[in-house]
Amino acid sequence: MKQFISKRWIALLCIVTMLCTSFVQGNNRVLAKNDMRLNKDNVVLYLNSDNVTKTKSLYQLIVSGLEKDMQVSYVSQNKAIAKVNNKGVITARACGKTEVLVIVSNANGEVIKTLPCKVTVKQNAKTVKITGLPFKSSMGINTPYSFQTNLIGKNGGTSTDLVQWEITDNKADAVVDKNGTVVAKKAGSFTLIAKTYQSKNALKKYKNKAYTATSTPITIKVLKDQYITNKDVKDGKVKLDDKKYGNLVISNTVGDAEILLNRSLIAGELKIESGADTKINVNNSLINSVSTIEPSSVSAMAIQSYGLDIPSIIFSNNAKCKKIVITNDINIEQKGISSISNVSVISSNNTDLNVNLLGKFQEVILDSWNAGGINLGMGDATSIENMSVANNNSNNSISSQTGSIQILDMSTSEKKAPKILTTTVSSTVELKISVEVKTAVVVENTKNASVSFEKPVGELDIEGSNITASIESSVGVLKSSGEKTTIAISATGSVTSATIEGSNTKVEGEGKIGTVSVSASKVEV
Repeated sequence: MKQFISKRWIALLCIVTMLCTSFVQGNNRVLAKNDMRLNKDNVVLYLNSDNVTKTKSLYQLIVSGLEKDMQVSYVSQNKAIAKVNNKGVITARACGKTEVLVIVSNANGEVIKTLPCKVTVKQNAKTVKITGLPFKSSMGINTPYSFQTNLIGKNGGTSTDLVQWEITDNKADAVVDKNGTVVAKKAGSFTLIAKTYQSKNALKKYKNKAYTATSTPITIKVLKDQYITNKDVKDGKVKLDDKKYGNLVISNTVGDAEILLNRSLIAGELKIESGADTKINVNNSLINSVSTIEPSSVSAMAIQSYGLDIPSIIFSNNAKCKKIVITNDINIEQKGISSISNVSVISSNNTDLNVNLLGKFQEVILDSWNAGGINLGMGDATSIENMSVANNNSNNSISSQTGSIQILDMSTSEKKAPKILTTTVSSTVELKISVEVKTAVVVENTKNASVSFEKPVGELDIEGSNITASIESSVGVLKSSGEKTTIAISATGSVTSATIEGSNTKVEGEGKIGTVSVSASKVEV
């Protein structure tokens, strides 16, 4: 009996020992799995190495906590940015971001764990060039000008370095901010230099030793200002031939006098005071910027002496203007091979702003807020390549009411009808367009806007939410992906092809639709 009990106890002890061993081994496998980790889970590489900051284009991943029977493989999610070999060595190939997956398997090929490693590839600049220079490398006093840079890396691609600006030989009391915007306090000159650094940390740690490239120094002249008043008017005209000014201010005291600007340079701004009925002819001249301004205290009383007809500015014969900022009524005409790069129209009060365009314009930005209104007239054969309707007001407390914008057809015949190539809407606005548009887009994140089209539209893309679109003419292709959109097609309106991808969309009216594709819920057609 004792012998039998003894054998039973021995057998039970063996079973417990085996269970404990199995439990410990299982726990060891769990611990091993949890202990597996990479030497780095976030790697920054550079296409070109740097001896000062010790940057490299290679990095080897190492997995710790592996058991003997475990196998490791490496996969790059984007081989065009970074590749990885079977030893875990990552090689930078192009600027961008990707991820390398480290896959751990057992002897049977079963995946035990996947370890991700984020990879960012940058490149140090080899050369840096200051671009976007003002005409004749000249500026006006107290008129900000923003310079840009072109950074080229070792392999010819765009660099990702940090740009630092420096001013030397400063005879104009000029200052430059971190973005390259310069303001000069007086007439004179200064030299501008751009240097590139790998990062803020590299600049802080290694200071001037860490710069990767430096630009060719650019000397900028700051010219004196000129103020034109009624005292300068002779026989109803003001002639400015072969002049060089920083800022040129046209006082409203000139009334309806004609300003003739021939072969001249306005290095800062041409400023036109409101209340003047002047016509400014810009002939073969260069102007960095044009703006409409409120009258100074000296000339404010002169408004009573002259009519309140709006001023006109005409560019012809190879005249060039980089930017026009409009805050008061004005007529703008472009002739021949003259060029105007950018026109910004800003209305920020309860009154309507009237602007008339005639000619060819590259970019027009319309900004209406706080119940401000813009009436933009387009004359015979006038064209706009890119028109943006945006709200750039940074003070949200002011922008409490929706602005309204009308684009008007002021042409004299259908053969001379104006056209807009691309219209982009990105603000809460009441927009009415009475000219032909090739492509119109209401971008994502735009809410509660109302847009109306009275003339043909090639393609209409509605991405925003709570948008109301009124179609009174033909639309070739309609795409609606925003939610809670209402599309009203009048009896004179038609849509050739419609694709509805936004939920709670309603298409209504008495117009016609060719084909409709619906891939969203709660759509009424």
